[in-house]
Amino acid sequence: MDSKAMFTEMLSMWKKTMESSFQNTNLVQEQTEKMVRMMMEQGVNAQNEGKKFFDECLDSMKKSQKEYQTNLQSQMEKLEKMLSGKA
Repeated sequence: MDSKAMFTEMLSMWKKTMESSFQNTNLVQEQTEKMVRMMMEQGVNAQNEGKKFFDECLDSMKKSQKEYQTNLQSQMEKLEKMLSGKA
C-alpha cells in the first residue's frame, strides 16, 4: 500500500472517530442539560438568576461546540481535497 492510500485510510478512520466523538459529546450534553433543568425546576432554591445564568452558559457552550465542529469539518474537507489531488 502506498503512502497516499495509507494516509487516505487513516483520514477516513479519523473522520469516523471524530463524528462518533461528536455524537457521544452531544448525547452527554443533552442528558446533562435535562438533568440540570429538572433539578432547577424541582429545586426551591433555584432562582431566576440561576436559570438565566445556566441558559447563557448552555447557549455559549452550544455555539462554541458548533463552531469547533464546523471548523474541524472544514479542515478535514480541505485535507481530503488535498489527498484526492483536487486542491
